[in-house]
Amino acid sequence: MTAHAYGTDAFVPWTEGVLRPLTEIDVARWMADLGFRIVEHHGRFWLALKPGFYQPVHPLAELSAEQATAPVFACWGIRARLANTDAAFANAQMPVYMLPDLAGYNLGRLSAKRRNQVRKVEKTIDLVAVTTPDILLDQGYAVAREAQALNPSNTVPGEAAYRRWIISHFKDQRALILAGLYQGRLLGFSTNWMADGVFYQDKLYVGREGRARDLAMGLNYVCTMIAARHPQARELMCGRDLPQNPGIAEFKRSMGLRVVHLPARVELAPLVGPLLRSLRPHTYYRLTGRGTRQAPAV
Repeated sequence: MTAHAYGTDAFVPWTEGVLRPLTEIDVARWMADLGFRIVEHHGRFWLALKPGFYQPVHPLAELSAEQATAPVFACWGIRARLANTDAAFANAQMPVYMLPDLAGYNLGRLSAKRRNQVRKVEKTIDLVAVTTPDILLDQGYAVAREAQALNPSNTVPGEAAYRRWIISHFKDQRALILAGLYQGRLLGFSTNWMADGVFYQDKLYVGREGRARDLAMGLNYVCTMIAARHPQARELMCGRDLPQNPGIAEFKRSMGLRVVHLPARVELAPLVGPLLRSLRPHTYYRLTGRGTRQAPAV
């Protein structure tokens, strides 16, 4: 099925993509719709990322030290970013990829090689904002699974959960999905949303043909340009630091992203921390900012 078969209202040029900023309660309702357990604690909303492990419903929400405490009695761990005013109470760091000087971002920020690749993508692939879920339901799961095969850390849920997840983005304009189309076929897509001034580059799925055509760079670039132009975007997050995956790290650095260690509060059950540090050091690093790669807090 070609892109034209989905109707003239299924896509708009990426420059016309609209992203509605969400409030914390909007995100909480969205995550609840997807089946996550949501708890309100000291006026903030927490999500059970895994059974017994909680974090704020949007990862870079800034909490006070008083708010960054266990939201339920029966939990084995929490992680929360602290507001800069309470950074003295941090006992951990949150290593994430962020973009310095978001408002000043443009093509000139990239290397000559990356600029040429982005220009080639813009000339050869239709970069669009997706306004209905149809093409993502028809072609997106196969693309996502192909992307996962190329990069196992790029996880994909089962097909039923994938379909529910995709449809949820279009309810109340919660998110913006950008896609690359070639001769009417979906080569890749990215999901993006914003809450309380933080623009989240959430998922990026590009299949083999899209990768060969450098689509990941094109999607990352246009997404970042949308964030840079958005009057309410103060920060941009593009995932957590994964030092065990040097290919992803090199790609993100080449697109102008940098690892930033944010002040955080992490609480783990007594035996969990030592076990993670010993058996799963990369997980321990992502949770605490300690062990695998060190950087000064900001």
